[in-house]
Amino acid sequence: MLDLAEYNGSQISLPYTLSLYGIHYNTEIFDELGLEIPTTMDALIDVCAKLKEAGYDAFALPLGNNAAQMAERLISAFDGNSYVEFQAVADGELDIHDVKSLQALADFWLAVKPYSTEDALGMDNDSAHADFINRKAAMRLQGSWYLSTVKNADPDFPVGLFGIPSPVTNDVIIPVNIDTGFSVSTSTAHPEEAMKFVEFLSRPEVAQKYYAVDGNINMIKGVEYDKTEYMDVYNLVMDGKMSLTQINLWQQGTNVRSGIAAAVQELYADEDLEAFYQTCYDTIIENYE
Repeated sequence: MLDLAEYNGSQISLPYTLSLYGIHYNTEIFDELGLEIPTTMDALIDVCAKLKEAGYDAFALPLGNNAAQMAERLISAFDGNSYVEFQAVADGELDIHDVKSLQALADFWLAVKPYSTEDALGMDNDSAHADFINRKAAMRLQGSWYLSTVKNADPDFPVGLFGIPSPVTNDVIIPVNIDTGFSVSTSTAHPEEAMKFVEFLSRPEVAQKYYAVDGNINMIKGVEYDKTEYMDVYNLVMDGKMSLTQINLWQQGTNVRSGIAAAVQELYADEDLEAFYQTCYDTIIENYE
């Protein structure tokens, strides 16, 4: 965990909380249809088909205002080393069509499209949430912060979370991000006081209180995690089945994420694979040195 907050061999932050990202699902619908949690991409698409046949949208997809995050987190799950291949494209050493994470990303969107939100490009997060809560859609791509939103809408809502199957690694991976970390400025006039406060925050009994409000995985040893809806995914993370979200590793991360989002929206609208790859290529070239 400390490695996530290291830069050039130096510890620059106390990593405190870790957010998760994956596929939220209605456990009641899955139980009613006898569906098992998919651990491969083929199995996930099969689940999508069965949900659609039963009258549900497989995914509520807010491509109108959340394409950037969904695309970036999917890439993070598919290949935690996507940034290496992006750099190789920028250096002229790899053809854009051979970037494994982009191949998997394009395949995913084309595969789920027939089974998911009909007007995904016009859907925003609020509409996707409504479809999920109202049982119109059985799954959502969302982060661990979404649990509080679901429970605020319905404390008894049957929700669970599972990891994203990667056709690149043939594993189930959880994209993670440091949601909260604490650093001390080198220019502060009060370094001793600041470090003392960081030490205070690192005490297990204090971190446990923070977790009670925050809800994300707390990285301090001794903090008890009790979110039953996320326990399977929590165990995957504790077993190392995670990857740091790639926006932290891409050059000009936010610009790259926005460019890939545009490529995904174009692909979803036109199903033009070559245009998708061209937009991704242009994005990398424009934002990499």
